[in-house]
Amino acid sequence: MPEKASPTHKSEEPARLDLNATELTMQILVINLDRSPERLAHFTAEANRVGVQFDRISAVDGRELSEAEVQEQTDPAFEFKPLNRAEFGLFVSHRLAWQRLLESSEKNAAIFEDDVLLADNLAAVFSAIDALDQEFDVIKLETTFRSIVLNKEGLPLCEDTRLHPLLTWHGGTAGYVVSRRGAQRLLERKQRVSDPIDQVLFNPMSRVSQDLSVLQVVPAVCVQNDILARVHGRGSDFGSTIQQRRRWGQIFRYGPATDLRRLWTKVKERRRRKHLANVAGNQDVVVGYQGLKNESNTCQ
Repeated sequence: MPEKASPTHKSEEPARLDLNATELTMQILVINLDRSPERLAHFTAEANRVGVQFDRISAVDGRELSEAEVQEQTDPAFEFKPLNRAEFGLFVSHRLAWQRLLESSEKNAAIFEDDVLLADNLAAVFSAIDALDQEFDVIKLETTFRSIVLNKEGLPLCEDTRLHPLLTWHGGTAGYVVSRRGAQRLLERKQRVSDPIDQVLFNPMSRVSQDLSVLQVVPAVCVQNDILARVHGRGSDFGSTIQQRRRWGQIFRYGPATDLRRLWTKVKERRRRKHLANVAGNQDVVVGYQGLKNESNTCQ
């Protein structure tokens, strides 16, 4: 699929917001479909509110691609689940963002999907990440309010915000920071798309993630709008445009061989998670969201 079909942003849209923002060296990118201007307006309002500037990546719409374009970049040997068109487009969109970082002079890039809510301390967290001496590949900024396992040994960022090694699957790619090293490694390892982007980045059982240094911000500094609405009754549910929502009732839908393979992978994943939760120095937690002021976070 030629890159020229996926421009980075439309000429009629401003590439950057005119803000009196905290001075940041980090590149900030938002992935947004051309057919979703209302979601770009939402993200623009959030960015203005917390005082950060961003560039737009024109998302690849998997529904508009030909079968030949999809097959050209797809590896059928998946690890977790077969890709649908929306998930393929989402993965390729994130890959464009990694490429954008490497084409720039910045050392890190924060990559967002357009339906996120941003915490007030986001700029301070970005400044702290840019100042880190410790090397990393990916830092997950969001939470899904699901139980995960982290290493208790945290690295302080700013105020009550810390970084912890992510040890188990934590879905979603609505907000994360990737370093130049991480972007280079991801582009080298994922020239063809085989699995959903969040499984590749944030499932330590993934062949790609196993070779990466992946950290989790605690408390999280962004959350998907629909997740906050569903779990805490706040925000509004945009629905999903790039990635089709997964439902438990759809687990068995690919045929016996593929469904059994997926089920066995889930069993191994749960066994691994249970084991890691009982290892000294680790902790089973639900990562809170900084935007919920009264919420407690257990990794201190």
